[in-house]
Amino acid sequence: MQALVSAKQSGEAPGIIHASRNLAAMALVQIGDLEALRGSANAAVESYRRSLQFEDAPNSHVTLALAYQLAGDLDAAMSDVANVLVADPHNADAWLVQGQIWSKKRDYPRAAESFTRSSQLRPAPGADASRVAVLLQSKQRNEAMGIISALLRTSNDRAASHALLSDLYRDANYLDNAEHELSEALRLDPALPRAHYRLGLISLARHEWVLTPESRDHFAKASALDSQDFFSQFALGLVQFFDQQYSGAEPYLKAAREIAPEWPESWLYLGLTAYASGDKNAASEDLQKAIELTGGNGARGNFQIRRAYYTLGRLYSEQERKSEAADAVHRFRELQGEMLLKSASIPEMAGSGMAQMAASTAAFRALPQLEADLRDVAIALDSGHKWPEAVTSHATQEARRRYEKRRVELASILAAALNDLGAAEARQEQFSQALAHFQEAERWHADTPGLMRNLGMAAARVSDYGTAARALRPVVAQNLDDNIARSMLGMSLFATNEFAEAAQTFSPLGDSALDRPELAYTWAASLVKLNRYAEARGLLEKLETRQLSPETLILVAQTWSQMGDYARTVVACRKAVQQDPKHLRAHYIAALALIRQDRPVEAAAELRQELQLNPEDVEAEYHLAFVLLQQSQTDEALRLLRSVLARDPEHAEANYELGKQLLSNHDPQDAIGYLEAAARLKPGFEPVHYQLQAAYRSAGRKEDADREAKLYRELKAKSRNITLPPPRAQQVEETESSNPN
Repeated sequence: MQALVSAKQSGEAPGIIHASRNLAAMALVQIGDLEALRGSANAAVESYRRSLQFEDAPNSHVTLALAYQLAGDLDAAMSDVANVLVADPHNADAWLVQGQIWSKKRDYPRAAESFTRSSQLRPAPGADASRVAVLLQSKQRNEAMGIISALLRTSNDRAASHALLSDLYRDANYLDNAEHELSEALRLDPALPRAHYRLGLISLARHEWVLTPESRDHFAKASALDSQDFFSQFALGLVQFFDQQYSGAEPYLKAAREIAPEWPESWLYLGLTAYASGDKNAASEDLQKAIELTGGNGARGNFQIRRAYYTLGRLYSEQERKSEAADAVHRFRELQGEMLLKSASIPEMAGSGMAQMAASTAAFRALPQLEADLRDVAIALDSGHKWPEAVTSHATQEARRRYEKRRVELASILAAALNDLGAAEARQEQFSQALAHFQEAERWHADTPGLMRNLGMAAARVSDYGTAARALRPVVAQNLDDNIARSMLGMSLFATNEFAEAAQTFSPLGDSALDRPELAYTWAASLVKLNRYAEARGLLEKLETRQLSPETLILVAQTWSQMGDYARTVVACRKAVQQDPKHLRAHYIAALALIRQDRPVEAAAELRQELQLNPEDVEAEYHLAFVLLQQSQTDEALRLLRSVLARDPEHAEANYELGKQLLSNHDPQDAIGYLEAAARLKPGFEPVHYQLQAAYRSAGRKEDADREAKLYRELKAKSRNITLPPPRAQQVEETESSNPN
C-alpha cells in the first residue's frame, strides 16, 4: 500500500500500474486464505487464480494448489505444485502441499518423501505432523514415534499437541493410542475444546461407526460444553437424526448451519430431516442449497451429497415433476457409481437397516475428514499456526465475525487498488482494460471513492453507453456541480435513446454547453427527438453564432433537416464546405434538403460535386439519377441507376426507379425483374406493387397482375385506415392511371 501511495505521488502511470497490480494480487491471496480457512474451497480457488493474473508469484501457485486440494481436484492441485517445484526445488511450502496431495491419493511413500524434503528445507511443526500422519497411515509407527517425541519436546502447547496426535492416530485406526493421547491432553487441559467430541468419534470408530450409548453420551457432553462448535453441534444433530428424532435433530443442525453456513453438511441433513418430517418445501430448499455449496466436489464426505439427489428425485416424483426427478436420479446414480469405484461401500437404500448403517458411516466419517481438510489448510497456509487453535477458531461465531470483518477490509483494499490501476490505464488511453478493472472493483466494493465516476467515463470512451449511464447517474445525483460527469451522462443517455432524461440532464448546463459544441448539438438533438422544436431551434441558433468545425456544422445541418428547416440545412452545409471544400457528405446533405425544397437543378449540382469527391458514393449516385429523372434527363439517369445496381443489386429504390422508368418506356419484360426485386426488398412500399401489376398486365400475366393489384389495394387501404371496397376486375387500371408515383 505504501508503494502504491508513493507511485501515485510520483504521478507516473507505469509505476502506479505496477504497484496497484501487486497490491491487488496480495489482497486476492489474503482473501483466498480466508476463504480456505472458512472451508469455501471454490471461492479460494477463484481468488488465488485471479491473483496470479496480477502477479505470477510461486507462493500463489502453492496456495492455489492447496485450494484445489480442498476442493477435491487433486490432479489440478498436483499440476500447480509440480510446476512450482520444477522452477524452484527448494520451495518448502510446495513440498509440504505436494505431500498432502500424495497423502490424499494414498501414496504414502511419496507423501513421506515430500514432507521430509519440506522439513529439511525449513523445519516446522506442520511438516513434522504431516510426516507422522503418513507414517501412521502406512503402518510405520516405530519410525513415527521418533518424530512424535521431538514434536512433544518442542511444543509450546503440549495439550494441543497430544490432541493433534490423537487425531492422527484415530485417522490411522490406532484407536488405543488415540484414546491415550486424548486422555493425556485432557489431563494437561481439562477444558480442552472438543475433547468429548473426539472421544465420541473414537467410540464410533471402535464399533465400525455404529452409534453406541457411549458415543451418544460424549456428543451430548460436547454440545453442552461448547454451543458454538460446529462439529459438536453437527454430531449431536446426526445422533438425533439417525434415532429418527427429527424434531430433536433440527435445533442442533440449525445451530451447526448458523456457525458454518458455507458448509453443505448441515444443509443436507436439515433437508433430509425436513423431508422425513413431511415439510417438502423446506426439504427442497435445504437440499438444493447443499448441492449448490458442494459445487463440483461430489466426493466430499464420502459422496454424501448423493443423498440430496436421491431425496430430491423422490420429492420431484411425488410432485409429478418428471424431468427434474429424472435428472436428480441420474446424478444420484453417477455419484453412487463413483463412490463404489473408490470403495466397497454398502449400497444405499438397500433396506431400512442397511441404509441407516450406510448413512451413518458416510456422515460420521465426514466429520474427521472435514477436520483433516482444515488441518491441512492451516498447516499449509502458515506452518507456524498452532493448528488446533486454527481449527477450533474456525467453528466459533467470533472467528467468523473476524473473518467477515477482515474480508470486508481486504475487499475495500482490493477495490481501491483496482480503481487506481484502471485510472492509470485510462491515462494511457487503455480504456477497455481500465473499464474491466473498474467493473471488477465495483463487484468488490462499489462505494470506493471516485470509482463510479471513473467507471462511467471509461465506459463512455469505449462506447458502452448503457454502463456509462448506469454508473454516472448516482455520481451526478450526489454532486450536482460536476458538469463533466453531467455532460458525459447526458451524451450517454442520448446514445441509449433516453432522450427525455438526456434533455433533463443537459438543462442545468445552460449556455455553458455552447462551449462544447458537440454537447450543445446532442442537447438540441435530444429536444428534436422529443418534438420540442422551439427549444431546439433556440439552442441551435445560439450555437451557430460560435466558431464551429465542419463536422459540427454537418451535425447541426442534419438537426435542422430533422425539424424540416431545409433552408437552414443548406446554409449550414455550405458553411462547412467553405471551411473544408473536400468535406464528404456536406454536398450530399445539402442536396437532400434541396430535393425536399423542390429545387432539383441545385440538388443535381451538389450531388455532382459530392461524386467528384467520392465517386464510390452509391447514395449520391442514386439521388443524382432521381433528380435527373425529375428533369427528364432520362438517358443519364438510367445509366446512373444501372451503375448503382451494379455495385449494390439490393438497392430497393434504384430497382424501383429503374423498373418504373423502363415500364414507362414500354419495356415491361425488362422492368419486371427490377420491380420484383424492389417488391422483395420493400414489400410494404405501395407504389412498387402498383407498378408491378401494371408491368405484369402489359406482359399478359393476368394472375400475377391481379395478385399485385390486390396487395396494392390492401396496403393503400391500411395506410388510409379505411374499409376495403369489394374487389372488381381492372379496378387498379381504371382508378390509378394518373398515380403520380
